[in-house]
Amino acid sequence: MSNNLISKLLRVKKPILFSLIVALFFVSQATYAIYESSEKEVPNFDIENSQSNLALARIEESKGKLTEALFALERAIAIDPQNDEARLLLGKIYAQLGEKDSAEAQFKHIIDTKKEQSAAAQTALDNLKYVREWSHNAIIGYRIGHDDNVNSGLDNTSIFIPSANTSLTLPDSNGENDETTQTVYASGSANYQHTDTLSYIIKGTVSKTDDNFFDQAYAAIDVGARLNQEKSQQTFRFIQSYVDYDNFDEINISRLSYEYLRLLKNRNYYKISVDLQYLNYEDQDIRDDRRLTLSGQYRYLLSPSLSLTSELFYTQDIRSEGSFDELDFDSYGLQTTLRKRLNNTLALSFDLNYRINNYDGDDQLFLRERLDRRLHFRSKLSWQFIHKTTLSVAYQYTDNDSNISLYDFDKNVFFIDIAKAF
Repeated sequence: MSNNLISKLLRVKKPILFSLIVALFFVSQATYAIYESSEKEVPNFDIENSQSNLALARIEESKGKLTEALFALERAIAIDPQNDEARLLLGKIYAQLGEKDSAEAQFKHIIDTKKEQSAAAQTALDNLKYVREWSHNAIIGYRIGHDDNVNSGLDNTSIFIPSANTSLTLPDSNGENDETTQTVYASGSANYQHTDTLSYIIKGTVSKTDDNFFDQAYAAIDVGARLNQEKSQQTFRFIQSYVDYDNFDEINISRLSYEYLRLLKNRNYYKISVDLQYLNYEDQDIRDDRRLTLSGQYRYLLSPSLSLTSELFYTQDIRSEGSFDELDFDSYGLQTTLRKRLNNTLALSFDLNYRINNYDGDDQLFLRERLDRRLHFRSKLSWQFIHKTTLSVAYQYTDNDSNISLYDFDKNVFFIDIAKAF
């Protein structure tokens, strides 16, 4: 009776056992296919070579095989501890896996070496800190500058505003003046990372400029929100500025700004921004302005220490009120910036800006419409000679060509700037 029972059980279980063996075979084959190494895709692969393992890791990472990539990178670093490219990729993969402490250790190791990959590691470390926390920075500075012809040819007045990126075009001023100015300024920002994608930004700026011709006090508050996606960034900002300007009393400027930034390969990016400004002049004889500015920017890294940025911009006065209609203008042009980090303490930049200003109303003196073509060049050398303390020396040249000869001028400006960050 017991033998019959055993034989019955075997007849039932044999098909089950066979099915289990077949299933295990296919699972093992699938597992092997998933974890099969990509060594054959690396030309002349040598497992004892650090660069070969780095190349293998990049291929594995592109296929989503993060575990295999980690193994290859660990081998690469064990063979050559100075392989910062492998260490940087290892940190990024740790970050993808949620191992933030391990990722931070790799990035900080690279930063401490102060070599070629240090800047990329610092960027990766900053991106790693997208957690719910406050961050802040501040700067105070002093600038002294000399303008050889501050109002040459009745040039529109420009105002130096640190950190706020705000530019003003004010009514023209008569006469020429060889001028030296000094400006004390301070700015700071606080950032709260609310979620992994959403952060809130608060910025503040104050400055005071003294010279023999214009005295200017400036203050601004800048609040906004930023959305950080994997490959893009969107920023919404409201900026309220106030200028106490001796010749024209007080000016209030309100700005709404939207910016979209898209990351490309090799840390390149393009950026599109829309900026709406409302300028309210307290002096009743001077107009109030509404301006719309559109711009598109592209940055290309020629090398880890050399970048080229180009920007197209267009500004339209969409509504103006007051008695200075001839000062309404549309402006468009191109700006190109070349930046070179010479070493850990020295940086050099060159800016070339070409714009066309088309004034809408007829000039009151010459009774015809004014058209200016302006070329602006600036070179700047910055030296971080003490921890977070920077000394900058710059030269600016402006050539303004106008269809009205009175507004033709050349201008040379030199300035020295010292700033301390906290």
